[in-house]
Amino acid sequence: MWKCNEEAVDERGVGRDHGLYENHSWLSCLELYSGKKLTIQSDRITALLGIVAALQEDRGDSFRTEFGVWEDDLAEQLLWRHSEAPCNDFPNLPSWCWAATGGSKNWATTNIHPELLSTVVVNQNSHTVTLTQSGSLNASGLLIRVRASSLCFQDCCLAEFWHDYSPEGRLIPGYSGAEDRAGRFPIYHVGGTRSVLGLGIFDSSVHPSECFCFALTFENREEDRSYVSFYFYDISEYGGSESGEELPTRAGNLESSEGSEGSEGSECDDSDVQSTNGRNSAYLQEDEHVCLDLTKVKTYSGAYWSLLLQPVDDTLTKFRRIGIAIIWSRGLKEIEHEVQAFEIV
Repeated sequence: MWKCNEEAVDERGVGRDHGLYENHSWLSCLELYSGKKLTIQSDRITALLGIVAALQEDRGDSFRTEFGVWEDDLAEQLLWRHSEAPCNDFPNLPSWCWAATGGSKNWATTNIHPELLSTVVVNQNSHTVTLTQSGSLNASGLLIRVRASSLCFQDCCLAEFWHDYSPEGRLIPGYSGAEDRAGRFPIYHVGGTRSVLGLGIFDSSVHPSECFCFALTFENREEDRSYVSFYFYDISEYGGSESGEELPTRAGNLESSEGSEGSEGSECDDSDVQSTNGRNSAYLQEDEHVCLDLTKVKTYSGAYWSLLLQPVDDTLTKFRRIGIAIIWSRGLKEIEHEVQAFEIV
């Protein structure tokens, strides 16, 4: 790709702005570029090098040509999803790499104000992701074992998010087809609770029922417009800051409320999400096909943008990417916070 000036006027006299504006311009560029058809598919990253050279003048970090990412702001570059059916896989690239599969993609935090995004912190330890020379990611942070429902959310459950720029509104089904459809699935914590922690989408229509969730970036809910001054979001300090109802996430709470399900004033009223038939979402069974009321989600302070990971062996130290998710801030309130070191390949 050849370099050009920052502004040009075509033969009709219409001005075009070719300026490149740092981090979010890069994600916007990738969104536009990923949907283009290349004559030579192996040039998927090489064809971007002209734009990379222009951005290099303003950025102070290094571009890893073999993987198509900048070393700074790496976490945000990992939060992509398919917006059409993936194609032309490059199995020699790691699973986390956007260039490993062809087809149009979107990035979760494109055009989000930087002051709404914070680095996730657990017990005063920042979640970190660094790229090694071999192409694997050395990661350190909170790994949550989760279970995806066998049934995806119905479209009506998320209709109220379609017209805003909330995390829920941007995590839309990635692609659809006669035999291959991506939906948004409720994410549950594996460990004694059935509360809905958030929602996720998978990179493939074939995916495991259980996987791991790794929180990368916290996004403050834009409706608050609080524009926080901190750039690190400590789960242990802020995870329970929301006022109002609390989640029945502990086994004790589940036992004390099951007998009075739906009764006025019971702990069943204190859930994060309610089904439209009046039953508490914390007690939904896998074979139940109900519509969930997500109205209360908008009262939470924000959501954690996360990777969905599948272990590649029994050691639980090496994982591959299988999707992305948002975990609501209230959902992590009572989950034990323990930092783990692992590898993403």
